[in-house]
Amino acid sequence: MSGKEWVGDLVRDDSGTVDIIAGGEKHPEYISEPLIYNLGDPQNTENSLTENDNSDGRATRTQRLSSELAKSMGKTPKTYPEDRWIAEAAIRMINTEDPDLCYVLLAGIDNVQHAYGAADRPEEWTDPGTPGVLRDDKNIYNDLADREAVLNVVHEADMCSGEIFDLLRSRNNFNDSIIVFLADHGQVTIMDKPMLSIGDILLKNNINDNDIDYIVTVGIIGYIFIKNPDITKKIESILENHWEYHPVLKKQVHPFVVINREEMDSGIDNIQGVFCADGIHGNKRGEYYSEWNIDYPVNDNSKVKWPDLIVFVCDRFQVVCNSSEHLGGKTPFEVLTGAHDTPLTTHVPLIIHAPFIKAGVINEKVTLADIVPTFYKFMNIKSPEQIDGKCMDWILVSP
Repeated sequence: MSGKEWVGDLVRDDSGTVDIIAGGEKHPEYISEPLIYNLGDPQNTENSLTENDNSDGRATRTQRLSSELAKSMGKTPKTYPEDRWIAEAAIRMINTEDPDLCYVLLAGIDNVQHAYGAADRPEEWTDPGTPGVLRDDKNIYNDLADREAVLNVVHEADMCSGEIFDLLRSRNNFNDSIIVFLADHGQVTIMDKPMLSIGDILLKNNINDNDIDYIVTVGIIGYIFIKNPDITKKIESILENHWEYHPVLKKQVHPFVVINREEMDSGIDNIQGVFCADGIHGNKRGEYYSEWNIDYPVNDNSKVKWPDLIVFVCDRFQVVCNSSEHLGGKTPFEVLTGAHDTPLTTHVPLIIHAPFIKAGVINEKVTLADIVPTFYKFMNIKSPEQIDGKCMDWILVSP
């Protein structure tokens, strides 16, 4: 049951392994249609944790600039269904279908942070002297950032998750269930001005459309597919040596870290150094590297062309959205307030509940890829060689 339709499509195949893939667009007929809503203002007003009205009785949305992105998401609930609808639909499906495995994606936290920024990192928020009120807190990077709207959705997702867990308890199978609670990425608040254009920067340095196959830039990430491999180093150098004035730091900075195929593989950038958890020289399974898509010819739709360069946008700048064969191209996509896809957004929550998992808090560096080999170990199944993660032996209860 997915708050993002494309996530469900990732497991869609002809094998019949997955019985039901549901979301805002397509779902069983016994589930009602999702309704229009106000992103950042959940309707669960009976609970103080998710009540959007402030101590002075005024609602958040009337006190802050409203995000056009938030408006468009709330008005298209089939594409961006509210977390409350997803949770209630999942509960209905569990009761009706009694599934062996159920995946529930509450996408509201991702959506609201794109619209209103990230609510953590206290050092980047200023309080005008009203510690009990969040609506008037200001973020140093973006005036549109709204802590209260984001935390409203976080609290709502927390409540929704608890209701799903309570359902399992009422069915007397909570203790025997394997529950994995996780996120795929974090987010950071980014500046809405100046907007940087990677394509325009390259055009000004005599790189043109004939030199590239495709360019994708959005938020704080960019992907460049190059026709002529002889100019790869030139493009990398242009971007790494580009200067931009930073309005918050009040100085000139280099806003781009660019990694080539070799650096994607090793996880070590020539300037930044180690940028991901598996940054080891000679590593053949880099987090940003796909042997399958790079080392094999792309002759069919089952394989994806891999970028020649990946661009991380630093220091809370963001780039103009472009997805085209033209360096100067732009899309009508909204300016973001929060974004992800760089090393800044790799820290995520991971909670595992299972009969074979030790209770307590364990402080170890792991990746989400470590979950599957850990379950293989418990089930006494040999992990396939292509599995990237490692078994988390220290969380398993001894047999």
